[in-house]
Amino acid sequence: MPPPRPSPEVRALRLVETLYGAPTHPSAWGAFVEGLAWELGEPMIGLNLEIPGATPARISYRVHSDSRYGQVFADYAARGALPWPIEETTDRFVRGGELFPDEELPKTSYYREYMEPQGLVPEGVIGHLFAMHQGRPVAAIGIYRRQGCRKIDEQDLVMCNLLVPHLARAYGLFRDFATSQHRRAALAEAIDFLPFGLVFLDGQGKAVAANRAAELIADRADGFSLEGGRPAATQPRAASEVRGILDDAVKRARLSGHAGHQPFTIPRPGGLRPYAAWVSTLHEPSEFALETDPVALLFLNDPDKASPGMESQLRALYALTGAEAELTRLLCEGLSIEQAADVRGVSLHTARAQLKSTFAKTGTRRQGELVSMALRSVTPGASMGETADLSLRDGS
Repeated sequence: MPPPRPSPEVRALRLVETLYGAPTHPSAWGAFVEGLAWELGEPMIGLNLEIPGATPARISYRVHSDSRYGQVFADYAARGALPWPIEETTDRFVRGGELFPDEELPKTSYYREYMEPQGLVPEGVIGHLFAMHQGRPVAAIGIYRRQGCRKIDEQDLVMCNLLVPHLARAYGLFRDFATSQHRRAALAEAIDFLPFGLVFLDGQGKAVAANRAAELIADRADGFSLEGGRPAATQPRAASEVRGILDDAVKRARLSGHAGHQPFTIPRPGGLRPYAAWVSTLHEPSEFALETDPVALLFLNDPDKASPGMESQLRALYALTGAEAELTRLLCEGLSIEQAADVRGVSLHTARAQLKSTFAKTGTRRQGELVSMALRSVTPGASMGETADLSLRDGS
């Protein structure tokens, strides 16, 4: 005599524990289906999920199913030609016999083309639709008894119905997590297109992520480094000053959330012009912020690889004069206002007047803010002069 089965609650709990691993580890859906099949005497089970807008949009997890017939099911489902109206199974697991007579099932093409070839008993599926999107089914599960397997009894059905709210929640978390992953990938790709280096700093001043341009600068080993997960100047005389600027910005952001822009330069031992850099604090600190959340951004610009067409773009975007656009470009390349005046052959008084006019046209108030705005505004043509591979790297 076989030992008594545990209660439906105990059996369901084992499955629920597996189910909630699925949002972040999709393979747990497969483990859930296998566990459910074991609890029910090894029927055939198909779990179909769709994430609207994702690629791939549809995912299926099956056990004891012949993959050759997957497209047969998909065709019937797409036409709405299943013997049982799936929309009537949203509240619970429903026996198909409640919706379509079992004795009529062998007469249907669905039975002949999908069920019979797989050795399934001519009785209705036990199904549940647990998510819809814009009136269309996107997440459902179907259980079919196979020849030679035990019947699925009422205790089994009680266990299945204990899973109903958890299936919906797990799918919702799975969908939201997948959507956020797609958005993150799109954001990472966009950030890697920027023509300047961008490093995200956490509350400890560590780099939690960096775009491709920043990594290219660090890889040159010419004055800037990301070794050890911390952005740093490699020349000893500049290292402590740069570290102090970054630490001050991070501390300011962590304690008060005060927005600020601090411009500075990073010298290069190779003899090229120094990198133009500035650090900007982000939003006000969240009540639930993690230590690894970004609190500040470090921007890096290589003046010897300036983005082409910057002046013309700035003139078009902000109605700057040629002189104002040229001045802005020189500031973006790391020159001081005095150096920019010398390069252009104008007096410091004239350069300051042009800078003031540029502030007014761009809605900025400080030089660091103007440089930050200008580099964010420029459409990347040849990003840092090298090919990016369009992936945002974690700084860990």
